[in-house]
Amino acid sequence: MHDFRNRSMVLLLWAIVPFFLISCAAGGGQPRTDNMDPQMSWPYNPSQWAGQEGKFYLNGQNEGFVTVLDAQTQEKLKVINIWNYEIDQLKKAGKPVDDKALDFIQKNARPHHSWIAPGGRYNYIPNNSEGWDRFWVVDTRTDKVVAHLNTGANGPLPGAFSPYRDLAVFGAVQDKKKGWVVFIDTRTHKVIGGAKTGGTQT
Repeated sequence: MHDFRNRSMVLLLWAIVPFFLISCAAGGGQPRTDNMDPQMSWPYNPSQWAGQEGKFYLNGQNEGFVTVLDAQTQEKLKVINIWNYEIDQLKKAGKPVDDKALDFIQKNARPHHSWIAPGGRYNYIPNNSEGWDRFWVVDTRTDKVVAHLNTGANGPLPGAFSPYRDLAVFGAVQDKKKGWVVFIDTRTHKVIGGAKTGGTQT
C-alpha cells in the first residue's frame, strides 16, 4: 500500500511539473499585465467589438477625459474633457481660474468607471478622488456633461441602479474617514438622501 502511494505521487509529479514549466516559460511565471488597466479588467480586444452597435466610454482618470468610441467602426467620436468642464464651472460662478484652482482640478477630477443608467440615456461617471466628492452625468445622445453633483463623501464609487425605481446608490470608496452611501434621483440627477454605514471606504 505504501509503495503504491509513492508510485502514484511520482506519476502525479511527472504530470504536473512539465505543465508548470511550460506555463512559466510561456508567461514568465507571472500573469500578463501589458494589456490590463490598473483595475485588472479584461484585456482590450478591438476585434471582439466589430459589428456591435452602440458606444463605448473609456475614462482616463489621470488626465481627466472620457473617450467615446463607436462600437461598430471603433472610431473615436469625441473626447469629453472633465477638467475643461470644471474650469467652465468656475468661470460661470465668477471664481478665479488660477494655478491653485487648476492644480486642485487636475489632482481631484478623476473620472473613473462609467455606469450607464437603465435605458441607456445617461452615463454616470464617478470620481476616484480622495479629496473630492464630485460626480458627473453625461447625456449619451450629445455626449456632453449635463449635470454634476456632490455626494457628501469623497471618491463616490462604485454604485448600482434600482431595477424598479429611478434611483441610484453610490458608495464612497476613497473616503477613509466617513462611511457613506448616497441616493440619487436618476431623473433629476440630484442627491435625494444619504446614509451612514458601519465602516469607512464604503
